[in-house]
Amino acid sequence: MFDSDNIKVNCEYSLCSSNGLEIPFAKLDVEAIGRVESAFPRNGFNIINLFTEDYAIEFQNYYGKKTQPYKFYIAGLFTDVALRVAHSGKGRGYACKFHPVIAYHFLKISMKNLVDKQVLLTELLPQSIYLKKLENDAETHHNDMNFMNRLFDSLLPEKEVYHNDPMYHIVNFIAENKGKATTEDITSKFHITERTLNRNFLRKVGLSFKSYAKIWQFENALMLIQAHPNESLSSIALDCGYYDVAHLVKDFQSYMHCAPTSLRKEHSPMLESYLNTQGIT
Repeated sequence: MFDSDNIKVNCEYSLCSSNGLEIPFAKLDVEAIGRVESAFPRNGFNIINLFTEDYAIEFQNYYGKKTQPYKFYIAGLFTDVALRVAHSGKGRGYACKFHPVIAYHFLKISMKNLVDKQVLLTELLPQSIYLKKLENDAETHHNDMNFMNRLFDSLLPEKEVYHNDPMYHIVNFIAENKGKATTEDITSKFHITERTLNRNFLRKVGLSFKSYAKIWQFENALMLIQAHPNESLSSIALDCGYYDVAHLVKDFQSYMHCAPTSLRKEHSPMLESYLNTQGIT
């Protein structure tokens, strides 16, 4: 799953502020010896990243595109497979997770257009002269915290915009309940029809409600397995709402390309930073 002997990662978690929000993000210092492949689980956030120098990541199931240094990228949600990544080179960078409904409001496109893709942010926001200026400044100013403040100032809508959107609160409800939420739970609590839920969820999140809830169910299982290495898989499967261990193991094969037991034997610094970085909510 992860060749930890051939990649070195130093990860620091930092905060900056914009529009009254404290914004968490990861600062990464990465060196890959050769070409190092890894798999990551599906994630409930869109991820914006920028890397410097000659470090690059290739999202193998995102059309095999390789990142360019000093460019901002945004990755959409992805569907029913693990995210397969190839790392190469050495450099530094930033990674931050965006609530999908917040991303919808600053991109102003259907989030279905981002599913299973990683796209240059400037391609989605070609009118943003300021974003292009930030990319041009990245080579000399990427270690300056003000650089990240300026990025978020240029992207984030006012809080009222997404706080007044029921889909924002529905996504939060799913995350808080770790995926254990039914259509009936949502339609009753938020006083909307199933048709409205499905139509708006696809447009503003990118996946169906049920597929999105599954992401949070699996991530909860993944976190519990890492945090409680001595707890039985059957107990974790039950806590996470799985019918039995077999269904949990099947999800691991689909979303991580490994068995739950092998995850307990390996330490993946990139996976750790991927899971532990808080999202912008």
